Amino acid sequence: MRRLHPVLGAIAALVVGACANTPTCGPGLRPASRIDLYFGLDIPGGGSVTAQEWRRFSDTVLSGAFPDGFTVAEAIGTWRSPKTNQIGHEGARVVTAVYGNLAAAQKAASAYRAQFQQEAVGITQMNVCAAF
Repeated sequence: MRRLHPVLGAIAALVVGACANTPTCGPGLRPASRIDLYFGLDIPGGGSVTAQEWRRFSDTVLSGAFPDGFTVAEAIGTWRSPKTNQIGHEGARVVTAVYGNLAAAQKAASAYRAQFQQEAVGITQMNVCAAF
């Protein structure tokens, strides 16, 4: 059995890996990057992000980050605190942007963390098929 040249093997692995991440889309759909961001609403030290503050953040930061549009869903977040090992719950907003840009999502998350003194904003990204 012949061995594949190492460079060709590496190229083949990259091509197969890239194809595995691109979904096969049905009629009328096209590949897209879906990004979800998870924003907690509790502010350390007391209080929470108000509806007016969220709306202002959404209208300025999120609209700029996702000019093709996004969806906001209200949620309850649950997590285990690494400091106390206790389970915590808080109101949250989940933002979904199809045709999103990861760099823009990271910038929006950074702005939220700074504005509302948050430890973290969760971000997930997946390849999907979409049509609008």
